[in-house]
Amino acid sequence: MNLRSIFFVIFNILFVSSIQCQVAPDDVIYLKSGTFLRGKIVDSVPGKSFRIALIKGKDTLEIQRNDISVITKEVAPNDPFSKYHDRNRVWIYFFMAEINAGFGQIRDDLVYNNTIKSQRSINLNVLNGFNINPYLQLGIGAGIDFWNKLVFVPVYADFRVTILQRNTTPFIFLNGGYSFGFLNSAPDGFGGVTAGAGGGVKIEISQNRILVISLGYRLQQTRQVQPNYPLMIHRDTQFIVLKMGLEF
Repeated sequence: MNLRSIFFVIFNILFVSSIQCQVAPDDVIYLKSGTFLRGKIVDSVPGKSFRIALIKGKDTLEIQRNDISVITKEVAPNDPFSKYHDRNRVWIYFFMAEINAGFGQIRDDLVYNNTIKSQRSINLNVLNGFNINPYLQLGIGAGIDFWNKLVFVPVYADFRVTILQRNTTPFIFLNGGYSFGFLNSAPDGFGGVTAGAGGGVKIEISQNRILVISLGYRLQQTRQVQPNYPLMIHRDTQFIVLKMGLEF
């Protein structure tokens, strides 16, 4: 499978899975006191009472029929922070699949021949982590990075700050780690520190499913031992990176 085929498959996986699925409606009991309860009615005594298992928690309550104004079925409102029932829960797990396109320059740091060449990359990443609170995310990522003649496997830590509590919100990110590099013609291989920073937007497209689009800067340090010379070539590559991902 060539690079174009891999790009096409990953692109379709991300966007097919982003189609909003049908959400089953909840039972909603409106009380005469002016409050309401959302959940699933699990039992009832005709004309006397209802038992409802609440959505937000594990409680099951029995409500007397005389205290009820009306009972309806409603789809839960789309809440961009629905994982945070009381806006105070912490350490909620998330997973994100991401595809990146990088456009930059690579510099050969040689004593007698300092050259600069254009470089492009396609990077496929997965990120696992936790929402520390509604604003902060911390994760560990890994992936595969395709260059013209090089392949890298980056492993990195990722830190993100969400700006607003809305369905569509800007965010900023910072990450850093190490990329293990491979090149068929150079068994000693490439590899080096990788780091990036930037910002973007999160768009909630369904409950607990968020489209993430961002633009940022990335530095990739690499090195290569020449097979016929006792010389280490250092290459620093700087990219402008467009990212698109899906967070669950």
